[in-house]
Amino acid sequence: MYTGWSKSGTWDGGSTWNREHVWPQSLLGQSAGSSVNSASDLHNLKPTDQAYNSSRGDSPFSDSLLIKGSPVREEVRGDIARILFYMVVMYPELKLMDTAPNVYEMAYLSTLLEWHANDPVDAFEMRRNNLIHEYQGNRNPFIDRPYYVERLFSITLSNNETVYVQVYTVVYDPYLNKKQFYN
Repeated sequence: MYTGWSKSGTWDGGSTWNREHVWPQSLLGQSAGSSVNSASDLHNLKPTDQAYNSSRGDSPFSDSLLIKGSPVREEVRGDIARILFYMVVMYPELKLMDTAPNVYEMAYLSTLLEWHANDPVDAFEMRRNNLIHEYQGNRNPFIDRPYYVERLFSITLSNNETVYVQVYTVVYDPYLNKKQFYN
């Protein structure tokens, strides 16, 4: 994820590559289980070079975040943002902040909103969402409907200033033909 390097897809126990929790497992407040939970949800897992994964630790995402001395690649920044937005709507205990995070929190919301806007959904991200749906049975709504980000995380004030907040809302999704509750 961080380097863009190609590696064998064969799992070798983490010697060549390992699974990165985009929302760090240490900030999820639980361990991976036999059923899907926040620590085992495939939408939150990305393959990465083991040394780069260790370098990030549980650092929040920002433009100044350096992983082994390099910033997060621009072509995956929106992907990261949409994964974290997904985590917030799937797991109500999780919150996105604009301050240093604690357990159940991740940052920085304002940076993630910029990353989402500057790196639109691409074919790779859509294919990944489709594959996870086939295996896990659910989708990331922010890949299918990128405009949900603005609807769920921002309000425009009367002076046209936009303030970003987490809100509770009900959205009618014609794709699912039902109302979805997001927080």
